Amino acid sequence: MSLFLDFPCLLSGCSKVISAAWCVVEPICAFSTNDHCISFYLEEGVSLERCRILRKSDATAIAWHPTAKVIAAGWGDGSISVWDLSPLSSSEVSPRDLADTLSSTCIFTDSSGQAPIRTVMWNPSATRLVSANNSGAILIWKVKTLILLPLNPVSYTHLRAHETLRYLVCRLLLE
Repeated sequence: MSLFLDFPCLLSGCSKVISAAWCVVEPICAFSTNDHCISFYLEEGVSLERCRILRKSDATAIAWHPTAKVIAAGWGDGSISVWDLSPLSSSEVSPRDLADTLSSTCIFTDSSGQAPIRTVMWNPSATRLVSANNSGAILIWKVKTLILLPLNPVSYTHLRAHETLRYLVCRLLLE
């Protein structure tokens, strides 16, 4: 017999969830909602208010870094941003105290996109971030070092995808 307990995550107003993702290094779940916000909750439903991210457009895709409390977001205006959820102090923090000690800091943003972002995803070794938008453009961002901070893309690959009757074709454009 299984026992399920529900822990409600109270969203503001009449917000609707666009996407959700679990952090793999801490018990944190992120929700992007249609009120231009990314909200963070502990697994018991406790809100991490200091980490809340607000922008002028909706976050259409979110993905947690595979080895750090870092989240990448793709936005409806075509922007990509990466946020670090770090403790306010450098002392060791227990998971119970995360709600009082974490805040979000933007460590990278790129606003050159023209179409809404459909997906963002880290590769397993955390050396690349891929993003794709509604117009079919796929960007692969190379992280400068394996130490994530600061995250500076040193290069990116631009792929233009289109479908034929039988295949998905990508054209590689190096910039």
